[in-house]
Amino acid sequence: ALSLHSRYEDTKDAALLDRIEELSKDIIKTAPAGFTEGYRLLGAVHRKRNDPAGAERYYREAADRDDFNYEAQYEMYRMYRDREETAASSFHLEKILRSSPRGLILEKPYHLGLAFLGAGMEDEAVRELTRAQGDTRSADDLAKTRLYLGTAYREKSMFDKAAAEFSTVLALKPNHFKA
Repeated sequence: ALSLHSRYEDTKDAALLDRIEELSKDIIKTAPAGFTEGYRLLGAVHRKRNDPAGAERYYREAADRDDFNYEAQYEMYRMYRDREETAASSFHLEKILRSSPRGLILEKPYHLGLAFLGAGMEDEAVRELTRAQGDTRSADDLAKTRLYLGTAYREKSMFDKAAAEFSTVLALKPNHFKA
């Protein structure tokens, strides 16, 4: 099913989607508990067929059954982000960031805050960067944290709070060029 999925990406042959769907259903029936690739592949099939409800159903099944199915978690994040459902998209992004082997450093509030800020999720960025202030070990770390917190406030059009954060950065690091 995975190799057919790759071939579909190259050829866009719609007949391959039927075969991928069939194989994915077989995988679900025969795979051990906890193996969720069949659900994820069915989600991809439905997404490619422009069936968002079907895609969501199968991606959700994969994501709910396996926190470590990053592709399914990402697809859920992306669907909710595109529909501007911030709480739901934030939930799946945070799951990815907290559990991804590639992102173990993202367990720290500072890194989560930066990831949320980069994803345009300013409320979540403010929450994590505020928490991160307690983790700082040096003036440099605190200045970076407060700089990005100020940036998040600026993005939220909370200019007084942003200015206060930038002033704190300058008090800590008078020559900080970004503040």
